[in-house]
Amino acid sequence: MTADCTITTDRQCSPCVAPTFSDDGLTCKQCDGEGKYNDEDGAAFCKTVKAGYKPTEDHKGEEKCPAGSYTDDGVACKTCEAEGQYSDEDGAAYCKTAKAGYKPTSDRKGEVRCPAGKYSTGGANECSE
Repeated sequence: MTADCTITTDRQCSPCVAPTFSDDGLTCKQCDGEGKYNDEDGAAFCKTVKAGYKPTEDHKGEEKCPAGSYTDDGVACKTCEAEGQYSDEDGAAYCKTAKAGYKPTSDRKGEVRCPAGKYSTGGANECSE
């Protein structure tokens, strides 16, 4: 609401501007909750990011987590740090596990075959002799 009604005029309203919303028609509220964003003016609710995405810093959109990371909560991108884990694509909702005979690359953006004479049973950061 931009102006109350008076004896001679009706109440005046204008839409809430993204990233805000109004669920009561009276006040604009921020879409700043975990995993929430809004990219439309006049919205009645916030949107929730998809798996593998997080809200942009201004909460006016969503962006994919980069390869080597993931998000399972829509709040922040997390690096694939667990033993033998990697993410080879943008927008991952979880990390993959290196398969037998492979290990994750140092940047956690893929997996690479163990060199000749070394092996991996899978899920390890390094190849063994």
